Amino acid sequence: MQAIVGVDQARPYAERVEALAKAGIAVWDVLKTSIRPGSLDSAIVASASVANDFKGFFSAHPEIEAVFFNGQAAARIYDRQVHSTIELGDREICYYTMPSTSPAHASMTLQEKQKHWAKLKEHL
Repeated sequence: MQAIVGVDQARPYAERVEALAKAGIAVWDVLKTSIRPGSLDSAIVASASVANDFKGFFSAHPEIEAVFFNGQAAARIYDRQVHSTIELGDREICYYTMPSTSPAHASMTLQEKQKHWAKLKEHL
């Protein structure tokens, strides 16, 4: 996010989230609760996962026009647990699955990830 909106990665997490919010970007996990032994998304126990209240979030924030998933696992979980359960009426929200920013996703360079994530600027 530093390359896209100037958020200093060296700052504490709470400060980075606040800076992103000021730039018009909300950071919210797809899952409210889950069990994940270890750090890999593939270890998430689907039967023990509860999604966040996106219907309420979208209702409270009608200005949201796009959702960017940080990796395929987040997009897949949203699609399975949330997407079909919310009715947006005439409202359209664009969905983008972006490459994970995790250092564990090493098949893509930082520069390649930045190029993909630059799509976010179109919605600010």
